[in-house]
Amino acid sequence: PGCTALTCPGFASRRDPGFLVANVTNCDPLHNILILHEGDAAGEPDDVGDGGYIDFFFTRPVFALATIGVMDVEVDSPGNAIEFYDSSDALLETAPINGLGDNTWQQIDVPYTLMEGSISRIRVVF
Repeated sequence: PGCTALTCPGFASRRDPGFLVANVTNCDPLHNILILHEGDAAGEPDDVGDGGYIDFFFTRPVFALATIGVMDVEVDSPGNAIEFYDSSDALLETAPINGLGDNTWQQIDVPYTLMEGSISRIRVVF
């Protein structure tokens, strides 16, 4: 249960709202994390604090998707969600993302049963 600053790659500072959650949810190295960086390419990774979205397009519609992992969602940022679209760009479903704080990791379940080949785009709104 939990980890320490020496054993936990996602350890949050004690003053951060995610302190108690990050120290339990992010104790294993995750590797290859996509960070939407707000600084220059030479700087340390620093996630975008002002929000936005990123789209993932699929050449062939997705027919098997169970969960999506997200991390470091700020506590005080409303409107975080994962949106699922079909090939005609119609919104199929929205799954909310709770802001748990710095360095936290969470698994978002796909909110409905996928029909074969139904998802052509996923938008992550942060």
